[in-house]
Amino acid sequence: MRYIAEVAIDAGNLARELSQMRMWLDHMKFQAVGFRQIPGANIYRVDFEREQEARAFAQAFAGRVRNRAAVSAMGYRHPRESGGPEPAPGLNRGADAAVLEHLDSRFGGNDDQAR
Repeated sequence: MRYIAEVAIDAGNLARELSQMRMWLDHMKFQAVGFRQIPGANIYRVDFEREQEARAFAQAFAGRVRNRAAVSAMGYRHPRESGGPEPAPGLNRGADAAVLEHLDSRFGGNDDQAR
């Protein structure tokens, strides 16, 4: 069963808030298994496998734990249930990383050392 923590994030502080959440999760050694924004709102849902992790996350970020049944009634589907993103059609999918050539030395860094 998944436990869903729901938190509001101000759009003007999105990068800082997400960074703080990541640091907190790392510090607590918690693993979020899903993260998504509610369309048209500054509300984010974070999925956890363990209820105590969802509750601790919600408490740390002034959120709340949502009941899975209530979220399902609102039309929530886990991303994997929807099939997820499909590859781009056709052959224009980009090159494999192993095929890419080395970058021009001009992009090596901002130091003064000779190359």
